[in-house]
Amino acid sequence: MKKNIIEENNEKYTVVTLSDKKEIKIRHPKGRDVRFMMSGGGQNDSDLLFRLTSNLTCLSEEELENLDAKDCTMLLKEVSNFLA
Repeated sequence: MKKNIIEENNEKYTVVTLSDKKEIKIRHPKGRDVRFMMSGGGQNDSDLLFRLTSNLTCLSEEELENLDAKDCTMLLKEVSNFLA
């Protein structure tokens, strides 16, 4: 996995390259993103992580679900690293 950090419009992004060479920008989360994720009410941790990853990548949850498992896991792991 190749990744690098860029800055656009006063926001930081980590850019990851998927197995098909498509680049996905993951916006570095802010407190508002954590609040958005936590407002999921009653969802389990994996659902909340999917929701946050969707929000930070501008991919729908359905698009995330249809990625190859390796690519989806890579994006979820990168987002969970922000929260560690």
